[in-house]
Amino acid sequence: MHLLIAAAKTLSDPNTIKTVKSIYDAGTGLIDKAQSLRSAAPKLPPASAPPPVARAAKKGLRADMAKRWLLKPGASGDLIRFTYTDDHGLASVRTVGNWASNGRELTGYCLNLRAEHKFAIARIDAPEMIG
Repeated sequence: MHLLIAAAKTLSDPNTIKTVKSIYDAGTGLIDKAQSLRSAAPKLPPASAPPPVARAAKKGLRADMAKRWLLKPGASGDLIRFTYTDDHGLASVRTVGNWASNGRELTGYCLNLRAEHKFAIARIDAPEMIG
């Protein structure tokens, strides 16, 4: 920017000097604003801290056995609804159509994503057949 101001002064055109000066002032104002926002931003926890939303607690042996039986290798169906916890710890209710299980993953058309998707069975809670 200092180079632009120097170039404008050498041209001796008052309009050019005024334009370059206003651009310089606007740029330094934006830089100052960005730096103040960075200093006011909340500090993030260290990377080793646990995620803010923890996985749901286990619901007992019966629930686990029911899930294993429902999603056993070779199982398939029309529609299934379950709670899925992603790798960031966020839980969401998913509805999947035309699904099949291989014992480790459930594959099907996710109505939430509107696309084919694979779900890790270990991250699925409370599966229920709805169709």
